[in-house]
Amino acid sequence: FSQYRDKASFQLAMLMRRAMTRLLAREAPQATKLNIMPGLEDSRQAVFQDADRESKQRRLMYQSSKRGTREMDGVIGGFAVDSLYKLTDQQLTEYDNLIRENDHDMNIWFVQGKPERAPDHVRNTEVFKLVQEYVNSGKLQKIKPMEL
Repeated sequence: FSQYRDKASFQLAMLMRRAMTRLLAREAPQATKLNIMPGLEDSRQAVFQDADRESKQRRLMYQSSKRGTREMDGVIGGFAVDSLYKLTDQQLTEYDNLIRENDHDMNIWFVQGKPERAPDHVRNTEVFKLVQEYVNSGKLQKIKPMEL
């Protein structure tokens, strides 16, 4: 933090770093794997060590409600509120992996109704099917466009 003039400069630098990480992971995944740019690891690959089931549920609930897009806040956050505490340990692990996926991709799978475009390692999980059922059940609240 000391190398930045103020808090705003630090936050901007962190946003730029996150954006570069995501761009590299999407456009040149081998760059992050080969460590061509040290320090830029794919944020989706972060490993969390949860002390117990309850702390994992709390972390997943928080991450589900702070997605980055309003659509996914509604879909993933709504599913978490509705079903997260009912999931088994295996399903929690699958859910943890699911929410590490890109919001744009999840929007295509769930909101636009194109689940066939999801990769097999995602589409063939119980949790993916549960989220699809949640979206199709009508429990999902319609998201109003942002007013400018």
